[in-house]
Amino acid sequence: MAKVILIALGGNAIKQSNEKGTSEEQFKNCGKTTKHISEIIRNLDQKDRLIITHGNGPQVGNLMVQQKLSTNSVPAHPMDVVGAMTQGQIGYMLQQTLINHLKKIGIEMPVCA
Repeated sequence: MAKVILIALGGNAIKQSNEKGTSEEQFKNCGKTTKHISEIIRNLDQKDRLIITHGNGPQVGNLMVQQKLSTNSVPAHPMDVVGAMTQGQIGYMLQQTLINHLKKIGIEMPVCA
């Protein structure tokens, strides 16, 4: 029987409290996480499905600050739009780093965000 496995990541797993939140830092953190996830995938049955969810609290906060500081040049977006922007950002980072780790262990499979 096929299983559905759910992995829930908090936004703090992607941006550590002691970090500025640069793209480089967040890609590095996503890479550490997806390396472990790729090992889980290696041990799954082909019929099993894996779902990864993630938070985005720290990223929303950072982007809201950026929005506020740039309002003299560019109008700020509302929080729901900023939330969607960061969800896309994190999904992309997780997708790319997971694809890279899967390729390293010889697994080619679709990964969508």
